[in-house]
Amino acid sequence: MRRSGAILILIATGCSTLVPQPDAYVRDGQQYGVVDGTFRGRWWNHYERGRSFLDGGFYDEAAADLNIALGLRAEDQRWARTYGLHFIPEYFPNRELGITLYHQGALEEAERRLQASIAQESSALAEHYLDLTRAARISAAGGDSTPPVITATVADAATGRLTVSVRDNTYVAAVSIAGEPQLLASAAPEASFNPMVSLRAGHNEIVIAAKDLLGNESELSVAIEHDTDGPALSFDTDTAATGLVSGVAYDPAGITSITIGGEPARMTQQSDGTQRFEARAAGGAIAFAAVDALGNRTEGTLAGATQVRTAAAFAVAAAVDNTWLAERLASARFAQSEVPESGVDLTNLADGQRYLMDEIVVSIEASDPDGIAGISLDGAPLDGLVPHAAHLHVSRRIRLDGMGEHRITAVLTDDRGQTSETTVVVEREATSIELPESRLRVAMLGNLWEGAGPQLEAEADFTAAELPRALFERQRFDLVSRDALPRVLEEQELRTVLGSRDLDAGLRQLVPADVFAVGKVRRTGETLEIILQAVSTETSSVLAYADVAGTVETLDDLRALARDLALRFEQEFPRVSGDVVQVPSEGACYTTLTRADRVRAGLPCVVYRLGDPIVHPATGAVLGQPTEVIARGTLDEVRDQMSRLGLTGGGEPVQVSDHVATR
Repeated sequence: MRRSGAILILIATGCSTLVPQPDAYVRDGQQYGVVDGTFRGRWWNHYERGRSFLDGGFYDEAAADLNIALGLRAEDQRWARTYGLHFIPEYFPNRELGITLYHQGALEEAERRLQASIAQESSALAEHYLDLTRAARISAAGGDSTPPVITATVADAATGRLTVSVRDNTYVAAVSIAGEPQLLASAAPEASFNPMVSLRAGHNEIVIAAKDLLGNESELSVAIEHDTDGPALSFDTDTAATGLVSGVAYDPAGITSITIGGEPARMTQQSDGTQRFEARAAGGAIAFAAVDALGNRTEGTLAGATQVRTAAAFAVAAAVDNTWLAERLASARFAQSEVPESGVDLTNLADGQRYLMDEIVVSIEASDPDGIAGISLDGAPLDGLVPHAAHLHVSRRIRLDGMGEHRITAVLTDDRGQTSETTVVVEREATSIELPESRLRVAMLGNLWEGAGPQLEAEADFTAAELPRALFERQRFDLVSRDALPRVLEEQELRTVLGSRDLDAGLRQLVPADVFAVGKVRRTGETLEIILQAVSTETSSVLAYADVAGTVETLDDLRALARDLALRFEQEFPRVSGDVVQVPSEGACYTTLTRADRVRAGLPCVVYRLGDPIVHPATGAVLGQPTEVIARGTLDEVRDQMSRLGLTGGGEPVQVSDHVATR
């Protein structure tokens, strides 16, 4: 405990109040135990002075003031009304007293106060100090050397959905899945998550890591086989001569259907899992399609006579132990001049092809007279090929992550180990609702420094630069450039935003944005707290709070805190879509967005309409559907089953079956 200075006794506002001499509490040239304006003995005066004492490390004095504040107003809350229409943005006496008690070593009472604060009004600072308090209590009781226990199952391999549970004999403090930190408000004996991880085709190893309050760590690797490959088909019949299309198909997941010329083919299951198929078809171009049990699809067109076979084709029959097929192949007359050249082709792609969707199917056609040993797409091998076939049709579903160009490369390896490859460059183009102008437009006005310690204001400046960078990397918002902000946005204007429940109208007219985001940085000892408050420029209401707190000793610590805050801020504005189900008037519509989508009143939205699918004239690939934004609005009511969207004027009339998306 640290005490300093003399104490005077003053009778004020009907109660005995210990009031220190202001000049007595100076440390490193900074005055503590002060308030803005005149100290009148009100609960907010005691709270403000108690926080000031806490900043300076005068814990006895801080505890005295905070206990008085609690006696006059006991509940932690934001926007506590002082008198008339005056408010203070934060009133957290339980939290501040809990922090004070932690520094005094009264750990059990500190934990009780911090838990009370979180129950009344959750804050990252209370959660951080609750973790510190519990860690100190565990260390004082003899420590802990047992790492967390991780269990995980694959809930859905198709989407990458996991079910993860982490338990610890004390408290789980941090969890990451596939390198992504998971939001964990405060440490707990058990934490559960249902993340959806990004998967690549084929084999994936998802690493889950956990740490408890005392730093004990554990790790678990979960294997996921992600099947995005359609069935592989090897045709063996000269359709021009016989009118019969037949061959061998295989898929590890099982084949549910094969159609030739629009008609179902007859399939015969082989002992090794392959399917023997055949169907009658007229000459000329013949469309085919095969679908596996997971819905993956391989399709294409046979142009005239189908592919011919050399001696390698007989290996197909031997590999699948099919005597009937061997006899058919042996009796067929294939001219050596008809043997296809070696190579691989991406039949539904063309250089410069533009897609309006983030997931596409790549159709692959490969030939090699010596037999195909393997095919890979972008470095990942395709599984389940018909062994040693001389000609194959197969497909893979891939994601086009990010706008712009994507290089797609297929490599064929023959049975002699020789390779050939082809590369096609396609482009992912943003739809109208994905363009920056359809995202939520956020102006980062800057950060305020709160509390004592002006020598540390550089942390606030660094945070003001790092937060927009962290938000930009997440590609969720359209960030207004700092160069576009007027020079008048100084500290007084920022305090107007954070210190009032109503946005200043003049400030609103100066900045072209949907949301103002203002940060507040406060250091309490070794702990830095950052709050990011989002204010709607349309309604002047506070749309969201996001806050983080942690021990910051280096710039890397501060960067990590900024990244955590960017993630928390993004989650306050979920990017979800739904449908319009009713249009009662020109100014409103009802949508399928609900509380389960984590949306709330005040979130801006767009209403859009889908056009007809666009088909590439040469490759026949479906490139996506154009979107047209026809209206904008703000959610003004959100229920369990539906939501009401208030519409702005202009644009086309909204119709049932139109779509809605949060901005």
